[in-house]
Amino acid sequence: MSYAGSNPNRGAHTRTGALILIIVSILAGALTLWRYFTPLSGVEGTSGALLATFGCAMLVLAGGLLHRLEPGGARALFLILSWVGSILTLIALLFLHGWWAAGLLGVGVVAVAVETFNPVRTRRAYA
Repeated sequence: MSYAGSNPNRGAHTRTGALILIIVSILAGALTLWRYFTPLSGVEGTSGALLATFGCAMLVLAGGLLHRLEPGGARALFLILSWVGSILTLIALLFLHGWWAAGLLGVGVVAVAVETFNPVRTRRAYA
């Protein structure tokens, strides 16, 4: 039985994809920011590197929201935004020749897929 004020659905979904998205977005953003400040990296001082870093920061925010939100319309909206953001940031990193960061964000795209297609129970039946 549950006590008053508890959510019986909490913990029904591990939200592993959201946590992986947060971790790989932090790493990819840090790597891209490092390339922005490193001389002779090919992208030092460019706005594209800053934009890709901003995209990674927004993916960290989206991953945090996906981790906290319960199933519903807001979660579906952030899942769609996570798909769009992760794929477009991945393409931006490929254009910047940031292969390691792009590989990390490829894992992020898989994490968004895990978060999207992992079954979430919305109700729990009690006997």
